[in-house]
Amino acid sequence: MTGLVFFAVCAAGGLGAVARYLLDSALTRLFRSPAWPVGIFAVNLIGSCAAGAAAAGLTENEVPLTVLSTGFLGGFTTFSTLIVSVVQMLSTRRIALAISYLAATAIFCGAGAWVFYLLSG
Repeated sequence: MTGLVFFAVCAAGGLGAVARYLLDSALTRLFRSPAWPVGIFAVNLIGSCAAGAAAAGLTENEVPLTVLSTGFLGGFTTFSTLIVSVVQMLSTRRIALAISYLAATAIFCGAGAWVFYLLSG
């Protein structure tokens, strides 16, 4: 990886993190902080779909794929926030909600990535 690609990945990661914050904040306000973390669910779903599309569409362009997937989408999506939300649900004995949130995220994000991969290939 060249220095320019390294800095492009870093900059894209920062932009992805800002985009995540803005989208999560807007959706949390819109839905008034529901028990289900709508903002983070949407962020991870959008990011997974975009990663699937990028993986199929940019296979021959290593640098743009790296900047988009590792940089922007790496900063945009968040596994750690998903897990913290699940832990918080479990700690307040909302076990069914925690399991459904974790399962729905895995199923919908996985399916979204696969569908967008197929559509973009």
